Amino acid sequence: MSYDVHGDIMYAKDIDGRIDGLEGIPANFARSLDWDEEDELKALKRFRQQVRKAYGTVKWLHGMSFISDSYTDQYAQDQAEDLYSGAETEYWDRDAWADHYYEGYQVFKLEDEKYLANGER
Repeated sequence: MSYDVHGDIMYAKDIDGRIDGLEGIPANFARSLDWDEEDELKALKRFRQQVRKAYGTVKWLHGMSFISDSYTDQYAQDQAEDLYSGAETEYWDRDAWADHYYEGYQVFKLEDEKYLANGER
């Protein structure tokens, strides 16, 4: 299932905003959450709890980003090109760069998608 905050890159503040929005629906709109919204709220809260357990609430509140597993190769390549002006990157091992780039990242699952978190313990 795809939620509003899903994408190639997600941010903690957007997840918090979506949770706040879903939790405010019954009070603000005189209706209850539908099944999909209930599932989304549970999944987002579970994701947030797992990340906070691993990195702490302070790190979460200071802004974390999460890179979709399906986007990691492209993201690492984009970062390499930004750092090294693109021209120098054509001669190196992109897989080795990505492996090195994501060292220390931790994987978290949100429904069927995996996200890599950039946080130091």
